[in-house]
Amino acid sequence: MTDLLKVRVENVTYEWIGKGNMAFGLFLELPIVTFDLKGVSAGKTIPQEWHIKYNYDYLFNNPKKFVDNTPAHEVAHLIEWKLYGKCGHKKNWKEIMHTFGFENPTRCHNYKIIL
Repeated sequence: MTDLLKVRVENVTYEWIGKGNMAFGLFLELPIVTFDLKGVSAGKTIPQEWHIKYNYDYLFNNPKKFVDNTPAHEVAHLIEWKLYGKCGHKKNWKEIMHTFGFENPTRCHNYKIIL
């Protein structure tokens, strides 16, 4: 199950890269995707390394919500970096998320974790 979840998130991440390429006329490469993020963040984008880190604990405990939200959120950061040279959760990121179909994109998640 764990490997299937990871593969699913990788595939969805790559799908969002493709959607971003189409929507913004870009030719983004596929990012490095790892599942070694710890702490309270569900995902973290390191644009200079073209790398997205995911928190596997949140994925495992919230698979549907995670897959439906976190990859798009992180890919939006890569697109923002490519278009504007910066990353954040302000106007440009929100506009990218709106283009992706998210009406009210948020900076933070409300995923549960069971220890």
